[in-house]
Amino acid sequence: MLERYEEAHQYYNDTIRLYTEELEAPPSKELMDRFCAMREKLVQRENALPQIQENLMEATREKGAYFCAYPGFVDVYHAICRGTERNGQTAILMICNLQQIQNAREKRNSQSVSEWLRESIRSSLRRGDMCTRYSRSKYLILLTGVREADCGIIMKRIKNRFESSRSTEGYRLEFSVAKAEESLELPPES
Repeated sequence: MLERYEEAHQYYNDTIRLYTEELEAPPSKELMDRFCAMREKLVQRENALPQIQENLMEATREKGAYFCAYPGFVDVYHAICRGTERNGQTAILMICNLQQIQNAREKRNSQSVSEWLRESIRSSLRRGDMCTRYSRSKYLILLTGVREADCGIIMKRIKNRFESSRSTEGYRLEFSVAKAEESLELPPES
């Protein structure tokens, strides 16, 4: 209401991070709706195409998957699902869940283990893949151009990287895989 959209955008980003990292829960639908409405009001000054392209460039060119905040992941997920309808390319949604083994001798700081899992996922995937933190113990991964049959290799790569650190003793990873798709059945376009 005060038209301080950039400040509000940062506040919402911080709030969503708090939900996923501290409360270990995804943001509520109401919060996500407000975030989207506020984001639409962010007004960029008119720029020429080269300036806009420069603003869109990544700050660094890192190897591995693109890690983004949950709201951005949702937007890209929708765009990828729409694209697969058009071009027939496959997209896979993989969920990686961090589980603490009940009989583990020593309880480790789950926050640091979760951060190591984030890095293990990011560095085990290609640059065209993306991931996000859904909660403290759950990460979502969007894989493009792979088949479900290939997911076992990807899971093994993430698991091996994760287990290469001694600080992960007492934890295990569980994976779920499904074809990335929108749940709505839309009529064919004419």
